[in-house]
Amino acid sequence: TDDLAAAMGGTDLPLQLLRQANAGPGSATTRGIAALTTPFIATLDADDLWLPTKIEDQLAYLRGLPGTSGVFCHLRNFRNDRPDAPEDAVVPGWSRTTMLIRREVAETVGPVVDPPGGRGEMIDWIARAREAGLAFDMMEE
Repeated sequence: TDDLAAAMGGTDLPLQLLRQANAGPGSATTRGIAALTTPFIATLDADDLWLPTKIEDQLAYLRGLPGTSGVFCHLRNFRNDRPDAPEDAVVPGWSRTTMLIRREVAETVGPVVDPPGGRGEMIDWIARAREAGLAFDMMEE
């Protein structure tokens, strides 16, 4: 959001604000990942929300399965703070916002490429990951 820099100023968290001209979600994701030094990577789009224990649950899942490269979870779509479907309409979310991956996955697969039309960047990225022999799981939550 426009007020993100001001909102970040009042926190003790080790945050870094990256700015770039709008080049698509894949470009922004790739730039953000390149700036990280953490062993695990999770991304969040500005219009999405995580449940409070999402990262904790996914980290526990990955730590229990060292051979798994990344884990995704279910999602529910909403607009204007209202669900698009009944609350029980939760579906598997093979998307950037639901994933938690090990750093080496991003290094192996490479950039998230924005296709013509601006949609489907994660389809290509996940396909390249699978072609490289990387294993992803979908949590039941």
